[in-house]
Amino acid sequence: MALPVSDWVDKECQLWLWTTNSHLHDAFHCLERWGFRYITTATWVKTSYGLGYWLRGQTEHVLLAVRGNPREFLKGPHGAAEHGYSTVIMAPRTHHSEKPQAFYDMAEALGAEPRLEVFARKHRLGWDTWGDELGIKL
Repeated sequence: MALPVSDWVDKECQLWLWTTNSHLHDAFHCLERWGFRYITTATWVKTSYGLGYWLRGQTEHVLLAVRGNPREFLKGPHGAAEHGYSTVIMAPRTHHSEKPQAFYDMAEALGAEPRLEVFARKHRLGWDTWGDELGIKL
């Protein structure tokens, strides 16, 4: 929560925050602290099981939140309804912590540039990317 996210982003913007089941509570606190209003959750259902104490994890969640009123940035008058994006992303795991391409496609379709990915694993066209795997420290 100590990351100064609210200093890095525009007054009118979207935030997509990834979290695991065990950290959902913390993720909502981060949104509030950074000044974002929660909108909805998309869940990545992985095709293989992970580890877990009570249950074996097979999902990750990405919380969509906004600051200001960025709805006008949606491409098309009906937003997701026009593009058919769902709250479920079905995709296999790839590399550790790497998110599915379907997520990036959705985020790009529903939001405007500029885009920032913090803790990125690779550079992406149309995104500013920060992450230790890119040699860029926060």
